[in-house]
Parts: sequence; C-alpha cells; structure tokens
Amino acid sequence: GGFGNFTRGFAGGGEPATNILEYIHFATTGNASDFGDLTVARAGNKGLANEIRGLMAGGEDPSMSNVIDFVTIATLGNATDFGNLTSARSMLADGVSTSTRGIFAGGIAPGESNVIEFVEIDSAGNAVDFGDLTQARGQGYGATSSTSRGVFMGGDQPDSATNIIDSIEIGSKEEIKSEMGDVFLCLVNLCIYLNINPDDCLIAANDKFEKRFKYIENEVLENKKDWSLYSSMDLDNLWNKAKQKYK
Repeated sequence: GGFGNFTRGFAGGGEPATNILEYIHFATTGNASDFGDLTVARAGNKGLANEIRGLMAGGEDPSMSNVIDFVTIATLGNATDFGNLTSARSMLADGVSTSTRGIFAGGIAPGESNVIEFVEIDSAGNAVDFGDLTQARGQGYGATSSTSRGVFMGGDQPDSATNIIDSIEIGSKEEIKSEMGDVFLCLVNLCIYLNINPDDCLIAANDKFEKRFKYIENEVLENKKDWSLYSSMDLDNLWNKAKQKYK
C-alpha cells in the first residue's frame, strides 16, 4: 500500500507479507529509504494521508486484518496503532481523503465487500460506518478524491468486472465551509498582494456572468425552441459562445 503528501511518498507492506515502510522525496531522485516498520506485517494493505499523517489499513497474513496504523509523515519512526476497521479485509480502495477525513471502501473479506467506512485522520480511533457502495467490489478498481468528493471506479465482482462509477460526499457541510473559507482568504490575500480591490473583482465577475446568461437566454428565445429540447452539448456550445463574446 502507499500514501503521500506534497513532499514525501510512502510504500509499505507487500508480497510476501512484510512490515517494511519506506519513503522517497518527490523533489529528489534516488532510491527509497527506510522509514520504520508497520505495526503488523501484511500484504494487500492500503493507505491514505493528509499533509501531516499517513494511515495504512487492512491486508492479510494470511488471515484478513482489521488493523489501521499511522505515522507522522515528517518524522522517521515505526507506525503506531490507530484503531480498527469495522470489518477485516484486504485490497481496499486507497487514496480517498480530505485534510481531515479518510475513507476506506470495498475490498476482499474474503468475498467482495460493499462497505464504506471513515476515520478522522487527526484523531486515533476505530473506523465508523459511512454507507455502502452500489456494488460490492474486490481488487482491481480505482479511487480518487477532491476536498469534498470521493469516486470509486470499476473493480472485480464474484463473476465479472464492473464499469460502475460511484461517488460520495466526503466532508460535512461544516468541513466544506471551512475549506471554502480558506480558499476565499487566499484569494483576498492574493488581491491585496497584487494591489487589486477584491470587491472590484467580484463585481466584474458578476457583471460578466449576468451578460453571459442573458446572451444564452436571448439565443434560446430567438431560436423559438423549448429549453427541454436542448442537450447538454447544445448548452455547452451556447456557453462557449457566450464566453467568447463576454470575456
């Protein structure tokens, strides 16, 4: 399994089952270096991280494991027990996290699992049930996330593979509100640095978007065509024309 932040990347566990945990610096080429040991030697474990902590969960050696352990990314040393998954399994989806919350989903237990569970990365403790995937999935599926949404794609089922894509909203409204506040603050500070009035930027943006939407409305009226008859591609084309006209 693996995880990382903006400066370091980690790999731990593996076939045959091992407790080795090693890391690289993204900015520097070279071989991986020893970081420490996982709490339990295992294969099929998966990881996630925020900027401060990295977590490794599940796996097998040879029985299924429910272990979650963690490291502080900036500090060399052995992993520490974080808590337990709600059910022991291996080959979980990995890399689905925000700055505060980590998501583990699917996997083999030993059959394919549809379980989704979460942890608060900065607070050690057992994982908590989040919900279910639309379909149980074992190994061979991908997962990714933004600051608010997690996506799970493809994967193996008992008798076939699936092309289903599932999505979840990872954070609570309060967490998303906090993240958006950080974004707004950064933008305001950037305006101050560039000696630009942020109010002027917002007024100009509102004026531009109002003109663009008015342009699209007028185009629809002139074509005498009901809104429901416009496909997503039709509306995208109108929007692109509006952007070209009002930049």
